[in-house]
Amino acid sequence: MDRRQVEDVEAEPRDVGQSALDVGERAVPAGLVRCRVAMDAGRAGAVTIQNVPSLSLALDRSLSVPGLGLVPFDLAWGGHVYAIVPAAAVGVPLEPAAAPRLVEVGERIRAAIEAEDALDHPALPGGRGLLYVQFYGPAGRADARYRNAVVVAPAGIDRSPCGTGTSARIANLHARGRLAVGEPFGHESIIGTLFTGRIARVVEVAGATAVIPEVTGRAFPCGRGTLVLDPRDPFPGGFLL
Repeated sequence: MDRRQVEDVEAEPRDVGQSALDVGERAVPAGLVRCRVAMDAGRAGAVTIQNVPSLSLALDRSLSVPGLGLVPFDLAWGGHVYAIVPAAAVGVPLEPAAAPRLVEVGERIRAAIEAEDALDHPALPGGRGLLYVQFYGPAGRADARYRNAVVVAPAGIDRSPCGTGTSARIANLHARGRLAVGEPFGHESIIGTLFTGRIARVVEVAGATAVIPEVTGRAFPCGRGTLVLDPRDPFPGGFLL
């Protein structure tokens, strides 16, 4: 749910004593998610999304990556496929100063996994391919269990703990027996921000065990942009070179 939608929620008339508002489903790249906004004196606070069914795809895999040696990883789906890699295994700290190195290493790992694995979702034929590598390590704050850094192809890095990435990690930890239904899961980003997740319920997807994750986070407005379409513009649909 983006900040504009949260501002729309704030603009709707309602009881200022209302503590939460269910704003229904929203279409996002991962699919349809349900959103709930915590309210404080009529202002929007933290937003919780109930994400698409998420599941573990593989545990305890490893492969040889040029320049890195044998790299251990798990695979999970949280709206996209994620390779989940311990940062200690590649010797890179989860700190902002290490972001360029994390991107470089993450892209090498991603390419190596894609060359070796079909990365199929059991129920979504179009859910193939690997765009995300999630490194994890010890948390730096008391309300988080892990710190992460998600490398996004091509050559980007997420400054948040990542919503679909947190969902994938929740499914991964549940498959390992390390996260129970309803248990809070604090997930810290590379810059120290926090998402809190939990498993709402366990479901089945194409015969495989999956979870319905909920992820709570907060955003703040930092600017507005206006796009203008001039009827005289010879390229109203833009152009691509």
